[in-house]
Amino acid sequence: MAAIYRSAELSYDIDRYLAAEDRALARYPICCRCGEHIQQETVVRIGNDYYCDECLDALREQIDLEI
Repeated sequence: MAAIYRSAELSYDIDRYLAAEDRALARYPICCRCGEHIQQETVVRIGNDYYCDECLDALREQIDLEI
């Protein structure tokens, strides 16, 4: 999270804050399925593709084994 800046001009503060957030977000990998930055502690990488937990869970299927 970016630091909060305070000046006499609120719109300037908001622009600086959003720019700092964008720079911080750019350091995170992007999920190849949903296209969002992965902001969690771990990721799954298969080859050169990164997957977030939500997309990885969506790819899971139940296997019914009858014995």
